[in-house]
Amino acid sequence: MPSFYRRDESTGTIVPFKLTDNGDGTFTETSSGGGGGGGDASAANQATQITAANTGNTSLASIDSKITTSTATATLQNAAVANGNGSSFTVTGYATAVLFISGITTATVNFEASNDAGTTWAAINAITLGASTVATTTAANGLYRINVAGLNLIRARISGWSAGTITITGVASIQNGPAVNETSLLSTISGKLPTALGQTTKAASLSVTQASDWTVEKGTTVTTTIQNAVTANANGSTASAGGYATVMFQVSGLGVATINFEITNDNGTNWSTLSVFSVGGVIASTTTANGLYRGQIAGLDTTNGLVRARISGYSSGTITVTCTLSTVVAANKYVGSAQLPAALGQTTKANSLAVTPASDYNQPGYGTALTVTFNSISANNTDGVAAMDVSNYRSGALQITSIGGGGTIQVQFSLDSGTTWIAVNLYSAYGGIIAVGSSAQLYAFPIPPNAQMRIRTTAYTSGTITGNVALSAYPLSPNAGVILSNNTGSQSVFITPNSDSQSASSIVLGAASWSHNFNGTTFERNRGVGTGTLLASAARTTTTNSSDQTNFNWRGLILTIDISSAGTGSITPSLQYKDSVSGNYKTVWTAAAALTANGTYCYGLYPGELNTATMTEVSNVLLTRTFRIVFTANNANSMTYSSSIDMML
Repeated sequence: MPSFYRRDESTGTIVPFKLTDNGDGTFTETSSGGGGGGGDASAANQATQITAANTGNTSLASIDSKITTSTATATLQNAAVANGNGSSFTVTGYATAVLFISGITTATVNFEASNDAGTTWAAINAITLGASTVATTTAANGLYRINVAGLNLIRARISGWSAGTITITGVASIQNGPAVNETSLLSTISGKLPTALGQTTKAASLSVTQASDWTVEKGTTVTTTIQNAVTANANGSTASAGGYATVMFQVSGLGVATINFEITNDNGTNWSTLSVFSVGGVIASTTTANGLYRGQIAGLDTTNGLVRARISGYSSGTITVTCTLSTVVAANKYVGSAQLPAALGQTTKANSLAVTPASDYNQPGYGTALTVTFNSISANNTDGVAAMDVSNYRSGALQITSIGGGGTIQVQFSLDSGTTWIAVNLYSAYGGIIAVGSSAQLYAFPIPPNAQMRIRTTAYTSGTITGNVALSAYPLSPNAGVILSNNTGSQSVFITPNSDSQSASSIVLGAASWSHNFNGTTFERNRGVGTGTLLASAARTTTTNSSDQTNFNWRGLILTIDISSAGTGSITPSLQYKDSVSGNYKTVWTAAAALTANGTYCYGLYPGELNTATMTEVSNVLLTRTFRIVFTANNANSMTYSSSIDMML
């Protein structure tokens, strides 16, 4: 008997339990133990008889036999003693595959996938279980997990064989990520069944009897050829992507050309770039190489959402691109209800009986999408989308089709019934973070829980602003952070990675995964070890100052001087800091000896221990914010030299 999981209302913890069919239309709930120490210590885990009286249902017979993990198994290599492709494994509609490799002595196993019935194969990543190593090949026995959402075939090709009898078996599952007990599927059924049988009985509940042949279904996929043996620049065909979570492109026959992955939410009137993930984890919106590319498309309009792979810069090759759309979420973080019908009874099974939900039952809406009317805007502080409840959704897409004569659009949320409105950052074309929409393109945004939303102009010049909005119950993929700003736009409250001089006139309302320091005026990125050129190699006869150097978060430096032609010249280096008020310079270190001969000289200026044996000179000096290096000429004779610095933490 499999284990189920539910929330213990008295403690707020997740506890396991089992259902035992009593054979008389009732079930007995008992603790299954384990599950993070739930055991039998809590009264909530004790045996409870589940009957029509406490569930509102009159027949629940053999429900656990209807809920399955929906797995598939295959042997990809059977006692192989030579190089070979082995057998392919059909994984259409599955989310994860785990391969078990045994018998390797000296050989390489190559993980590969195909979306064109095995004509073209591309390398794919596999995660080594127990080590979390990610690679496209392995030379070791063990278990390896592959994300197969949106794929049709995988194989484990052997190359470089010289010893060993290799066997490789595979198991594909509709579950994402790490293996989960099959009965945890109850948590993904959402609006189909109560969270835990008998836990809460809604008023006006009617009896529910499941179809005797009902089972958990795999994710839905559809494959389309959108470029077919093309030998020129071309837009190609489009694929209707509304209602799907993931798209997988397979590119083959590419000679010299660029494939542009694009997306639209208005049936092709306006196109925006779509960022995709290649096998190596590189994110880009274009490619010049054959292979498999996965993009996330949750939140597209169910009628007008399209994807395409446009060819540009063509000069050679016969290019074919196939597109596989899947309702399975690619990220190993969220399963949603893609594995089940969107609502119980949507697809009628044989032996099904009528199902009527309780009149006061609120369906959470996971796995659903909603197109929202965007009203034309021709004034400032005007709502394109009026305040609405979005508590059933986790992300949205805003397509500005016309910005008129100029303006900015904010997506704002309220957690206090509209008293206070806070704007969320927008992700431009599923990529860079911006505070407001100010151009005609596609934006994505996250939705906080239990919130109201409105979309409003915060600046307006002239003309008419138009757009489209779609909401999705699927969350956005992890990105660079979600930082909020106030509804006036006067306080930009977000810190962008890979950028300095971030505004300090803000109240940071969110946390980011990168690190910035405040310099008294703005925020700056933390640096690692840095390098810089002070002086290029040249002949000099007079004292020369380097340009002012800015110290971000370094403590010291290593100064290198390379003299290639000393002649009869002589120089002495020194370090000066700059007073931030007067702009004057003050010398804090001068080399102990003048340099008069060819060679490479190294000075360690650092407030800590350094290896003096490898340095020309070491001094315990702490760097200030602004400094420079002075190369004092001790005579008027020519000397050719260059200089650089390495900044140290």
